[in-house]
Amino acid sequence: MRILLFFGLIVLFSSFGAAEEIFSQTVFENYNEEVDGEELVVLISGNSVSVRYGLIGGVFTEGECDEQDNIKICVSGIDGFSATVTIDKKIGTLSISKKIITEPVKGKNLEIEVILTNTGEAAINNIYYEDIVNNLIVSNIDYCQFNNGKIIWNGNLNINSEHKCSYSVKSDIAGNFKILGLATYNGQEIKSDLSFEIPDDIDLNMIVDSELVFVGDTFRVDLILKSETGLTLNNLDIIIPTGLRVINTNLENIDEKYGLFEKITLNDQSKEYFIELVADSEGKYNINAKGIYSKGDFSKSVDVEVAGVEFSFSTKIDGDKVSLLVKNPFNEKIEDLKVTSISVLKELNKEYNVVVDAKDIEYVFKDITITNAVATMTYSLTVKYNSSKKEGSQQLKLQFNRDIGGATIIQNISSENFTETINEIQIEQKNSYKWIIIVIAFILLIILFVIIKRISLKKYKV
Repeated sequence: MRILLFFGLIVLFSSFGAAEEIFSQTVFENYNEEVDGEELVVLISGNSVSVRYGLIGGVFTEGECDEQDNIKICVSGIDGFSATVTIDKKIGTLSISKKIITEPVKGKNLEIEVILTNTGEAAINNIYYEDIVNNLIVSNIDYCQFNNGKIIWNGNLNINSEHKCSYSVKSDIAGNFKILGLATYNGQEIKSDLSFEIPDDIDLNMIVDSELVFVGDTFRVDLILKSETGLTLNNLDIIIPTGLRVINTNLENIDEKYGLFEKITLNDQSKEYFIELVADSEGKYNINAKGIYSKGDFSKSVDVEVAGVEFSFSTKIDGDKVSLLVKNPFNEKIEDLKVTSISVLKELNKEYNVVVDAKDIEYVFKDITITNAVATMTYSLTVKYNSSKKEGSQQLKLQFNRDIGGATIIQNISSENFTETINEIQIEQKNSYKWIIIVIAFILLIILFVIIKRISLKKYKV
């Protein structure tokens, strides 16, 4: 039986160092406070300092340190009235390793081993460890206890010591499982979860050659069936969602259903099948396979995302003539493309029916003569389109290299059918008049300056 993906080994370490600073402060003579649950008393006399922390301590001179039990005391900066006292506390560090010893097989025991190790510089007391085991049958418990769905261990660990616990779990059904592990000590927590999959008697592997395709693209899904126990498969249905179309397969096809509709015996020799599909519409799809065999049923699926494609429009300008082109992104001929062009240039306000070959470029309109346009002005061209494949709109820009006709600013659109572009016209008018506004403002400033100058001269003469 094939081992499916699981975490065969999980090792988690706490992030705490070998020593923890619990006090560092400049104190004055006759200091007395509680620190980390113990009384700290500091007496300063000349060049020496007496420090008592709980039941340990001593007399210190400048720069001196002393280490007793798990506590290290250092004194510095003595000036006869104050001193800096630093207290470090050695701590234990708990690491956890959890691993699967045997292969996950449905209906058989899966052995799990947990090792807790103290890698720090001090003993760790009152460790509590638990594994929460849901939807699994537990047996063969060694050096732990089992209570109310939990594997539990309580105890202490000296420096460089470890505790090993093992147990077995079993499931009569296939699926994904997770054992939640948690250790607590000294107010700290370490999680050590273990995830694994127990495969079914029948192994179905589905492989898609691309998880992201575009509308019109062809892709392939391979299916590999296998069972080491020689089981009989009664049938296998492949569900193809709307938007995807099968173009080739070695599976049977009955009323647009694809799969195996007769009994087959599976053994060590795997049976392989394939489906070639075309993506007709954009979206996210799930291709699901469902099978029935003598011991039950099973299912497997793969996800495919189909990204949309757009018609691409572009313009050509030749003197006073404008052309609009469209590129067909699809692998088939489009015969029902309707295009509406909207612009302040009245000659471009029209509707067109366009036929364009697969992956080809075609004119929507060609060499339409414009009778009135300003060379320095940028004109917008809105293109709206729809077809059985795609609908949408695009914004294009037009700019001529010379004045055309009267070269006046166009005030409105002659066709009442395109009044929705009035806002675009107003924006273009504002852009065209911007330089006029600047000139007028400059002239007004000059006039204002002359007036102020004359008023100033009159006052001076008076």
